[in-house]
Amino acid sequence: MATFFATYDFLLVSMVLAAVLALTLYLPLMAGQLSVASPGFYALGGYIAAILSTKVFHPGPGLYPVSLVVLEMAVAAVVSGVLGLVVGVPALRLRGIFLALATIAFVQILGVVALNLEVTGGAIGIFGIPQPFSSQLQYMWLAIPLLLLSMLFVARLERTRTGRALIALREDELAAAAMGV
Repeated sequence: MATFFATYDFLLVSMVLAAVLALTLYLPLMAGQLSVASPGFYALGGYIAAILSTKVFHPGPGLYPVSLVVLEMAVAAVVSGVLGLVVGVPALRLRGIFLALATIAFVQILGVVALNLEVTGGAIGIFGIPQPFSSQLQYMWLAIPLLLLSMLFVARLERTRTGRALIALREDELAAAAMGV
């Protein structure tokens, strides 16, 4: 079993983080809308964390402090949230395939911007990102709680008034509007 974890540790962490990303895709699907902007915000958060860890914070040699990783995650979440508001307000007017196309365009624009900015390393990317853990498997200490909190949030959201309203919109938008949703 130890050789399995030693061999597939990166894959296991990637699977857990992909599950978190899948939950973000599920949220607009609760309302019957397809928004594929989540991977763009995921990438933006990754770039922000990488830029902060390589260009802003310089803790010195050795392992990168986990407290700075948590701070980077918080900053990345705030910046992604602000950009989400900027993109989301105009997208509120879109439905169906038009929303899907607009969010695909947003992700493509983010990709082009990332490939052409010097701060993101262009097509080469960002190198020398300090690691907070000595092995990939230790990232599970951040990834698993993040997944569990995300799952708890989605499960609780489905049972709230807002969640029921989103589900009603998905099932019948006209009937939901008639009921005041």
